[in-house]
Amino acid sequence: QAPRYGQAPQYGQPAQGAPAADPYGPPVGARFGTPAYGADAQYGAPVAEPAKFRTLLKLTLLSAVLYLLSSIPSFFTGTEGQTRAQLEQAGMSPEEIEQTLQLTGVASVIGVVATLLVGLGLYALVYFGLKAVKNWARILGIVLAILSVVGSVLGVLAAGLLAGLGMDLGLDLSSPLGILGAVLSLAALVVNILWLVNAFNKDVAAYTQQGRRVAA
Repeated sequence: QAPRYGQAPQYGQPAQGAPAADPYGPPVGARFGTPAYGADAQYGAPVAEPAKFRTLLKLTLLSAVLYLLSSIPSFFTGTEGQTRAQLEQAGMSPEEIEQTLQLTGVASVIGVVATLLVGLGLYALVYFGLKAVKNWARILGIVLAILSVVGSVLGVLAAGLLAGLGMDLGLDLSSPLGILGAVLSLAALVVNILWLVNAFNKDVAAYTQQGRRVAA
């Protein structure tokens, strides 16, 4: 029954002229201290690019540069002396030894170059995938970074164990190339750990999972 003119509406009845609330629709106005539907903070709003995501991109490039630099000493250090001694013990003639050393040297350079290109290709895949805000690139980078960190730690432990047993590791830390290689390996380990910290950040994960770029 509609209220008469000047009469307050009865309990449970909407005021005259006010729209009735839809019991199945979104709530009108704020609820429990949260903004109303359609306000600035909407549920499911796109995630803006976090600062740690930009840091992640920079760390990706830095890790790639360190990987490239750490591969340079391998072009100048070799085991020619040890190989020559082994071939001499095997009874090979000087001509045969020289031919074998040339072949092994070429094969070694090809192997280093191929490994370097594959590694840089993976870095490019992760970097440009992240630039396109692809979550698979973050996952791939996480897997590669974990493998690199674990490999570095195991390499250090194995080197310490072999050195403790008095075995020659073929490392000369007194030479500039040896020192450069050790410093680059340590720097790469630190950068990869920082990369993992940023990659596991919840804001970065949410941003890459949405699959599209949103300016901050």
